[in-house]
Amino acid sequence: MITPFIDTIDGDRLAAFYCRALNAKEGGRVPPSGDVFSVILLIDDAVLGIVRSADGDDEYAGPPDPSRLAPPGRIVLDIPVPDPDAALRAIAAAGGDAADRANDMPWGRRIGDAKDLDGNELNLSAPAGADTPHGKE
Repeated sequence: MITPFIDTIDGDRLAAFYCRALNAKEGGRVPPSGDVFSVILLIDDAVLGIVRSADGDDEYAGPPDPSRLAPPGRIVLDIPVPDPDAALRAIAAAGGDAADRANDMPWGRRIGDAKDLDGNELNLSAPAGADTPHGKE
């Protein structure tokens, strides 16, 4: 299994975002307490890692430095959700950037476009026509 990791300056902040927005559960963190280096998140049957960017000689100590935030990478995280429209609302409520509504795609998926707190692109997806409030339009 390949586990994608999102590199960030503030692992606690980004992990808390995914827990609030997508009901992720922490599967473990290093170190177990204090400033986080990495967090494993469980989102249904998927695994997502969050890792803190190295900062100088003492790689992972001290408070997050916003000047070290790199631009988002060229990835899109496709996250299966039961209801993409509800997931978009949850992303927005947790502070992310979310489209107003999801769209049915010609390849049979309903996808809502969003971005997390660091600007990483998210596709919140379910089968098109799924039994959701907007899925049968």
